[in-house]
Amino acid sequence: MDKLIQILMEIKNEPDLLGCINPSTDILNELGLDSLQTINLALRVEDEFQITIDFETFDFDTLLSVKSFWDFIEGCREEISRLT
Repeated sequence: MDKLIQILMEIKNEPDLLGCINPSTDILNELGLDSLQTINLALRVEDEFQITIDFETFDFDTLLSVKSFWDFIEGCREEISRLT
């Protein structure tokens, strides 16, 4: 989850967010990601964690907390592990 928080800080370009982001932080509403930042987040997460996010089926409620998005990432990684 630390890597996800680091990615969020880089996308927001606000290094002092480190002390403010916790598992319950709402990525969209509290951090205020705009649509371009949200796309950048998805692309960075795909690259960093070697997953693919299907935007046709992606539930944006997953972004209502850092933990829920982290759980989504972990679920994708587990699915990839099962398939390989």
